[in-house]
Order: sequence, then C-alpha cells, then structure tokens
Amino acid sequence: MSSIVSTAITAVQMMVGDDASPELVVVSDPGSSGARVLIIRHPQSGHTYAVKCVKNGRVSLVNEIARREIIKPFLKDHLPEVLMIKQIGEYEVMVSECKGEQTLHSLIINALMPHDQLRKTWCEVVVSLVKTWQQTKHYPFMDMLYPRYHKTRCQRIIDGVHSVVINGIKIADCISMPVIINGEEYPSIDSLLPQIEAVGKPQFGVTCHGDPQPSNVIVDRSRSWSLVDWEWSGKHHDWRTMISHLHGWWPTRCSILMVEPEIRIQQRKLNINYSLLVPSHLAEYQQEAASAYREMTDSSNDSEDINRYLATLYFGELRFLQFWGRQSYLAPFLAEAIKAAARLTGSSAQGDSPFIFNPTERR
Repeated sequence: MSSIVSTAITAVQMMVGDDASPELVVVSDPGSSGARVLIIRHPQSGHTYAVKCVKNGRVSLVNEIARREIIKPFLKDHLPEVLMIKQIGEYEVMVSECKGEQTLHSLIINALMPHDQLRKTWCEVVVSLVKTWQQTKHYPFMDMLYPRYHKTRCQRIIDGVHSVVINGIKIADCISMPVIINGEEYPSIDSLLPQIEAVGKPQFGVTCHGDPQPSNVIVDRSRSWSLVDWEWSGKHHDWRTMISHLHGWWPTRCSILMVEPEIRIQQRKLNINYSLLVPSHLAEYQQEAASAYREMTDSSNDSEDINRYLATLYFGELRFLQFWGRQSYLAPFLAEAIKAAARLTGSSAQGDSPFIFNPTERR
C-alpha cells in the first residue's frame, strides 16, 4: 500500500510542479482488475485529485482514456476530466479532476445521504444510460467487437469456478456432483456451466459506459454525479449485459447473511445451507433495471438472456469476493449461481428472488 500512496503523491507533485506534501484523503477498495484510486488533496491550493494507479492492468490507462472519448459526446456532463497520465516506476498512473470523494455505493451502504435523494440519483444514472443506448443503436451486433467478449469472459469464469475453495472444499473435486441447496436438489455445476455461454445475439449493439454500477458513480455534496472507470466503455455493447449489472449488483454487494453458511460433501452430493436477505429499501433500486428493460424491448427472449448474464455474473463474482471482504458469501453466491443457471434449464422453481430478473414484478 505504501508504494501506491507514494506513487500517487509523486504524480500530483509532478502535475502541479511543486514539492509540497499532498494529503491522502481516501484510498478505494481494489477493483476486480486490482487498480486502486486515491483521493489526494494539495495543501496550498486545497484542490483534490483522483489518482488511479494500475500495475499490469487488463486494459492500459491510455486505452481507457481513449474509450472515455467514445462515450464523452453522450455523457460529457458526467465524466471527470483527465489531467495527466504517466508511467511512474511499476505503476501506470492517471490523474483526473475529483468530482467528489464518495461513491454512490458508499453513500447508500453507510446511509450518508437521505434514501430518497440517493434513489433519485441512481434513477438519473440509469435514465442517462438508457438515453445513450437509444441514441446509439446500430445493426448488426458484432460480438467479436464487444469490449466484454462473452465467450472469453465465460472461459475465465469457468476456470475461476474450478479454482474456488470454500471452507477447505475444492469445487473442482465436486463439480460433477448433484447439489443440495437448502434441502432442494439441483444438477451438478459442470452440467449447468454451459448455460452461461448460451446467450443469443441482441437485435442491435449500443455505446455504453460498460460497467454501470454504484461503485463507479461518484457523487458530490450537491448530489451531482459522475461516471468513472471507463475500462470497458465503447461501442458494440450488448445492452442486456448492462441490465444484468443494474439488477445483479444489488444482491451481490448488498445482501446480508442471516446465519453462518454451511457447505459439505455428503453421500456424493455437495450440500449448501444458507439464508440470505436483500434489505427491502435496497431491493427498490433494482426496479430501475426493470424500467430500463421496458424502454429497450418487449421480447421475452431478452429477459431470458438477461438471466443468463446474471448467472454468469454470480459465478464470476466468486473470484472477487476476497477483494471486498466478503469471503463468507462464497457458498451462498455459488448456490445462487447454481439456482440461476438451473432456472434456465427448467430444473428449478420460478419463485421470486432478488437474484433473478423478472421485469413484470415489483419487489
């Protein structure tokens, strides 16, 4: 951590051209790419800067900035300006203007603003995304140009599932076993994983930010918001993936464990028992995903593919729970991923669940 902090401080000193000692204000949690963002305040001017430090990133910061330019015409009032990019030691560093010190995620989880104001902000974000999608529809959808090419993403996720270890149980060792979840039997994991790859093509592609979730929304004290982390921004997006993010982020990041989860192998079956709750006031935010869906389509096939993307998301989250200090959620999220995939095969009841997208229901 100390090397990242010193790198960020050096970057600000280089940009402003003096030797003053900038103050560290905030250090973000690591993202799935391992990048860290630090908020640095200059002691003389009082200006704050957001400094992103990346080592061996999936996408170079130069390319990230180029992708920002693609979405700028549609979201220009909601994108911080980039002030400097430079290689400093082992880190690629980007300094941008600081539009606020808190993410929408932090404000919601810690109740730092009234709920109705935060809900309104989230609604504004989703409306802006949908407007961009509608303005940028293009035919046909070119999956090979998709910034988050689905087949490659699925292979990374499948490899990740095989490497997961939960309470000493290697999932690779029981991947072909039937799974018992809270007393109900489901097919084996390896028989369900092909479901996450079987997504049909959308009727059109769109331009999008690419990772629209509350951790990438910065909110200032006047409730103005900005989108950061442009790593996946660009053209040729599948808007249904974005709907899955708008819906699935809430149960994956805001759910609460009611009891200690149990996972064990018994009689050649993988048994998982748990109780998971999404607080009702947080589940309300999911309604914006359903509203966005209804603005884009009325096809039931799109709803089914959104649930395929959700199953993909839940299996994929297993790789990153340790970054967010949520290791205790490994077994429950594996169970929810299995249940989501099983619904697509008709081998699970269709009961209401915050993990499943149903645009006709209001929770």
